[in-house]
Amino acid sequence: MDGTVKSQLAIQSAKAAHLILRLKGSSNRHRRLTFQNKDETVLEEEILKKEKEIEDLKMKLVMERRKNKRVKLCGSLMQLLLPLILNYYVKSVVEGM
Repeated sequence: MDGTVKSQLAIQSAKAAHLILRLKGSSNRHRRLTFQNKDETVLEEEILKKEKEIEDLKMKLVMERRKNKRVKLCGSLMQLLLPLILNYYVKSVVEGM
């Protein structure tokens, strides 16, 4: 095989490996594929930045979901406690008369 064909094949293999890793949902931010073309290296850096943004947004989503669950739990707890407190208050007022 010619040297340029080998280098092109190596580049294509590296690109394919990168795509496979992205499809698997790998969260390794520090992996880098070295390409001979400078534009592809810049593109790789942009992809890594976007992956970091996506991971950060996923974390924010998880935190918001947890917050919503806490709010729902507190609401349910208030629905249980409020009638008990009112009942106790009404009984104490009626007995005080």
